[in-house]
Amino acid sequence: MKNVDKIIKIAHPGLLSSSIFSDLSICIGGYYEKAAGHYCKRTAVTEYQVAYCVGGKGFIRCAGREYPVESGSVFINIPGHAHEYWADEKDPWTHYWVHFVGTSAARYFEFMNCKPEEPGFFIGQNDHLVELYRVMLEQLKQENHVHHLQAVAILHNILSHIAVLRNSQDNKSEANINGQRINMRLIDDYIAKHLKYVTLQDLAVISSLSIPHFIRLFKNANGVTPVQYVINKRINAARRLIVEDSTLNIKQAAMLCGYDDQHYFSRQFTKVTGMNPNDYRRMIRR
Repeated sequence: MKNVDKIIKIAHPGLLSSSIFSDLSICIGGYYEKAAGHYCKRTAVTEYQVAYCVGGKGFIRCAGREYPVESGSVFINIPGHAHEYWADEKDPWTHYWVHFVGTSAARYFEFMNCKPEEPGFFIGQNDHLVELYRVMLEQLKQENHVHHLQAVAILHNILSHIAVLRNSQDNKSEANINGQRINMRLIDDYIAKHLKYVTLQDLAVISSLSIPHFIRLFKNANGVTPVQYVINKRINAARRLIVEDSTLNIKQAAMLCGYDDQHYFSRQFTKVTGMNPNDYRRMIRR
């Protein structure tokens, strides 16, 4: 995981009063890695918070309930509700977090079915969500209106992505057909080992299902089709290569992730990330 500044503050208080940000505006965001001894208690809460744990463990207490947080969990805070949270002593957490305000915030939390007495929920490991947080924090470093607007656009993406994942997890208990389920660990392991060549038929075969049955069951459980799921995996792998390996050009990164046609890769990359591969590389390296 590429490191980012532990805390990134917004240096322009006027942003929050600007009408363009009344819908949603970021107050502060950051990243803690293996944060031993991390503890926070707030009694006067005026902002929303969404944090995503990507490693280790911790706890959050709100409305009289203590909730364990593990890797793959989201924990939230709602204005008007005192809370406290802390890292596990033996296995301290690593997590991304953001505080924000705005008229859209409450609607997102309603769609996520967030309640003060349920301050955390599990959505699983999600590379795309990690990348969204990381790119948002990179934008916040620039400390101006334009980059803040870009960061807010990414925050909209983060919140909607979490909402979809939350609803998908809630539906998983019902997401079976004739008693059959998708083994996502098996699927993820297979995709990781055969990223360049994996096909829909391959995934159906290892799941012992027909293709139509597999597609229906997979989408019920994950909220996306198997094909889109593989595309997201490939694009996330390409993003890491583009950022972390300066010796690779865009075409080489595309081929390593299963795209022989660079133009098709660029279209897919833009559809998933909102920008083309070259612009993405330049933005991250600024």
